[in-house]
This record gives sequence, structure tokens and C-alpha cells, in this order.
Amino acid sequence: MESAVDALRVGLAIGDEVILLGMSTGGVLATWLASLPSLRQHIAGLVLISPAFALGHPLYPVLKHSFASLRLLPGSFGKRVRSFLIKAVIGDTKASPALSEEHQRFNSLVYPTEAILNLLDVLWTLE
Repeated sequence: MESAVDALRVGLAIGDEVILLGMSTGGVLATWLASLPSLRQHIAGLVLISPAFALGHPLYPVLKHSFASLRLLPGSFGKRVRSFLIKAVIGDTKASPALSEEHQRFNSLVYPTEAILNLLDVLWTLE
């Protein structure tokens, strides 16, 4: 989330207002930035492309709160447990089928499951 704030600061160093554009996790972060009262006056627009407001996995609604509570475990133990569990369910990499040539060209369809932990942290922090 710090990267999103830093990017906004760069935009505001160039001009008085910005138009936020976010895709997937970036859409969630752009929505969060637009919701901050101290920044609203500087945001001229918000464009979202397929924002990742939740995970599409069927177990997400059932397990999200239990999985989030693992973040409270001491030290890096919580992250290791979460990493183990997500790899047990999904594997080392997450692969989504391309819906079209454009979808394949403009999206990351294969990525390490560790990236899902980062998305989950953003979602839980912003909920």
C-alpha cells in the first residue's frame, strides 16, 4: 500500500489533481486511495479495470476470516503457515486460462501463489 501512496505523491508532484487507474489489485488500491478524505480533493477521476475486491476461489468466503487470523501468529510463523496452506490448496503457481488473446496479452495469468498472500493482505487490511 505504501507503493500506491508513493505513486500518488509522484502524480501530485507533477500536477494538482490525478486520475487514478487501477487493474486487479491496483484497482483495490486505487479505490482505497480515492476513499481517503485527505486525498479526495486531489482525485479528478477513478478508472477501475477488473478490480480484485475478492478472490474467485470457492473456498474464499468460507476461509477468509480463519486465514486472516493466521496473520496474528508471532513472528514469521503466521506467514509460513499461510504459505503452506495456500500451496497445499493451489500449488506453487496459480494459472488461469486465457479468455481471449487480449486477456492473455494484457494480464498475468501465471504467477507464484505467494503473490496471493500479498493480495489477501491488501484485502484484509482494507476491509
